[in-house]
Amino acid sequence: MKRIWLYTICLGLVGLFACQQEDLPSVGETGFLSLENMTVEVANTESISTRAVDDDDLYVEISSQDVTPEVTLKYNPGDIIPDKIELGAGRYALKIYNDTTLLDKTPVYYKDTIFEIEAGKVNYLSVEVPMINIGVQLVLPEGFSGDSGWFENYTFTVKVGKAGEEKTVELKNEEIAYFSYSNGVKLSYQLDATNTDGEHFESEEITYDKVLSPGTIYVITYDYATKALRLLEP
Repeated sequence: MKRIWLYTICLGLVGLFACQQEDLPSVGETGFLSLENMTVEVANTESISTRAVDDDDLYVEISSQDVTPEVTLKYNPGDIIPDKIELGAGRYALKIYNDTTLLDKTPVYYKDTIFEIEAGKVNYLSVEVPMINIGVQLVLPEGFSGDSGWFENYTFTVKVGKAGEEKTVELKNEEIAYFSYSNGVKLSYQLDATNTDGEHFESEEITYDKVLSPGTIYVITYDYATKALRLLEP
C-alpha cells in the first residue's frame, strides 16, 4: 500500500482577535480604533519560503452596527490607515481580506469580527487573517526529470472538489494550484511518466482519505524507494 503523508503550512492561521482599551481624556461620545497589528503569517518551511500575500495587499472595511449616523469606512490595498480612527461609541464590524475572486489562483485571506468603541477610550486591535482556500504543490526529487533525469516526460494531475464537481489541474515541479474550500471536498492525484528506457509508468489515482483543512498546502512528491507518489507531513 502506498504511504500517504501530509505536510501542513501555517497559512491556515487561526484568526486571532485581541482587544485592549486605553482611557483618554473625555472627548464626548467618540472613541478611537487603532489597528496596531494586522498580519498574515506563513511558517518557515523548506518547500515554501516566501509569502504570497503581504499586509499591503489587504482591504480593510469598518461598518457600524448600532451607531447613528451609520459609518462605513474602506481602505484599499496601499492606502494609509490612520494610527487612530475616530468613531462614535458603539459596535462595529471589521472585515479584512485580499482579492476573494482569486480563490482558485492565489492564497486568499479573509477575516471578519465585531468590536466595540467606548467613549473616551482607544481600542487596540491585533488581528491575524487566516487563509481560507487550500493549495496543492508538486515537489519532485532531484534527478526525476531533465537532461540527466530518470524520466523523459511526465504528467501530474490533481483533482480537488466534491464528487462530480472536481477541478482538475496539471502541475509541473514546484508549481502550486489553489482550490476553493468547502466541507466535503476531496483531494486525489495521479502521475503518468515515461522513463529514459521508454518504459511507461502510470500510478493509480490516489485519494487522500483525511479531511482537508483550509489554510493548508498539501505537498506531493515521488518516492524512488517505493516507486510511488506520497503526500508529505511533518
